[in-house]
Amino acid sequence: MLGFKNASTVVGLILVIVVVMFLQSRHPRREGMQAGSYPLAVDAPLLHGWYKTNPDPRVDGYGAEQIHVNYPVFSARHCGTNNIRYWRRPTNGQCTPPGLCMGLYEATEQEIPGAPEAPSWDNPAIRVNYYESAPSVCAIPRNN
Repeated sequence: MLGFKNASTVVGLILVIVVVMFLQSRHPRREGMQAGSYPLAVDAPLLHGWYKTNPDPRVDGYGAEQIHVNYPVFSARHCGTNNIRYWRRPTNGQCTPPGLCMGLYEATEQEIPGAPEAPSWDNPAIRVNYYESAPSVCAIPRNN
């Protein structure tokens, strides 16, 4: 038979499990883990809306020997980096299987956001590094 110490440990463990399950049920969604909206999740590719989809999605006849040219390789003397931020296609020459590289999405011009406006010294908003915070959140007038 369980002693008083062992019984209180079991009850405490069960109580902790119940509390954790309750807290998990209050926040069921996790980033990227919710189901898609039903007909769109079945009929459209994953990145539909961000990239133009091919009107006739298919597995194309390209193999790895044709699609490798889409993978960016810059020379060592190149002033930029190999990190491309805005891709015209979500496939970068490394998709698996290679037949899906060009068949699902068309080339899409990306909207590249402009540089933010420089903060002015006359604005009462608080400077946070280069940017300004929202005036309604923590606006404190400066003493000039």
